[in-house]
This record gives sequence, structure tokens and C-alpha cells, in this order.
Amino acid sequence: MAGNEYGVIGATIDGRKVQNLDSYRTQSGFFNITVPKNNVFNNVPGTWKAKVDGFFLFLQPLPVGTHDIHTTVSVTNPIQPSYNYTADLTYHLIVNP
Repeated sequence: MAGNEYGVIGATIDGRKVQNLDSYRTQSGFFNITVPKNNVFNNVPGTWKAKVDGFFLFLQPLPVGTHDIHTTVSVTNPIQPSYNYTADLTYHLIVNP
């Protein structure tokens, strides 16, 4: 999808850089999504075809304890500026036995 073509992504797990993030891109097939009335995005309600295209981390089970996953993305699309965005997210996980 065009929104992912100009992205710069990064991720760390407990401070260690995740390598080869470009290989984590995946796409779904089409599926149905139902948008309710009065939704937060003010989209037209109904059932629509949707598709997912993005970068996803698939992790081995983490050891018991606390863990931080930090992700960054910056998209600067010169053809479709409406796709431009940045995100800087940190997930604090607690793994129990």
C-alpha cells in the first residue's frame, strides 16, 4: 500500500535493536469490517471490504519479568502527503509465570 512505501521504521526490545524490520511487512487478504453509527472517526456506517498492510513484530515468548518494546515510524510520502505521519510508542510489558 502506498502509505508504507516511504516509511522509516525502528524498534527495540529491552534496549536491543530489532534487525531486518523490512522483512516484517505483511498483507492480509480482503475481509469484511463493520463500522458502527457514531464511530470515533465519523466514518460512514456499514459493512465494508478492508485489507491490512503493515509492519508487525512477531516475538518469541519473553522471559518472566518486565520488558519494554519501543517502536518508531516516520512516513514522508511526496506523492500523497495525506499519508504522512510519525509515531513513537513504548509498550511496557509484565510477563508473569
